[in-house]
Amino acid sequence: MEIRRLQEQEISMAQEILPGSWGADLSSLMGKNMNNKSFQPLGAFKQGKIAAFGQAFIFDKTAWLGNISVKSELRGEGIGSVITGELIDFCWSKGVRSINLIATEMGERLYRKLGFAEDTVYLFYKGACSEEISRSVKKIETHDKCSILDINYRVTGEVKDSLLTEYLAAGYKYLNSNNEITGFFLPEFGNGLILAMDDEAGGELLKYKHMNKTGITVISEENESGVNFLEDMNFTKISKSKRMYLGEYTCWHPEKTFCRGTTYTG
Repeated sequence: MEIRRLQEQEISMAQEILPGSWGADLSSLMGKNMNNKSFQPLGAFKQGKIAAFGQAFIFDKTAWLGNISVKSELRGEGIGSVITGELIDFCWSKGVRSINLIATEMGERLYRKLGFAEDTVYLFYKGACSEEISRSVKKIETHDKCSILDINYRVTGEVKDSLLTEYLAAGYKYLNSNNEITGFFLPEFGNGLILAMDDEAGGELLKYKHMNKTGITVISEENESGVNFLEDMNFTKISKSKRMYLGEYTCWHPEKTFCRGTTYTG
């Protein structure tokens, strides 16, 4: 079996082995990151045909693995363990201290064998909101960039400036009574990333996200305020998954994460 970096002409083959329910768009993802040295898309090839795919994203001293999938008829042969091990080695070689991922029920057993530990449980809610929207929710402006990226670091403990910057122009901020930015919402980033320094900002941004529009929000069970808001709005809990880590624990604040972004960058 050959493990190597996926080539552009092989993207469609890798896409076919990913579960449709993941909603992954490898063409777009790799189109944006093909020349990014901190992005590693690997394919496992058996007799010249793709057998598995997985990727790694590095953000300074942290990394995220994602879209790890083995062709259905080849599962149980240890291929998933091999390609995940290769991604882990890539991350360590780049000086990463903490590797994170979101585990499906099927993948959790594999990741535990590789040394990953549970961090938190993400809950998936679906619904819409018809409540009045706060006037404190405003469009993000160019001069807000530093404040938004600072909130991201304070909440996630990770430096993702290059990744998030391209989504800021279509994003929204929450201003408190002192006209300070205390939260933000990036609707075009994954499920619609919402990070907030307090419950007021988080709740108002959740309302704005779901204003007369049915969608999915993924939130840690540790964010009691956010979970209660969604439950009070009669949102439906449709599934759950575990966030796991390997190496050093990254200090972050699940109670300030009102919707995680994507499975492959947290």
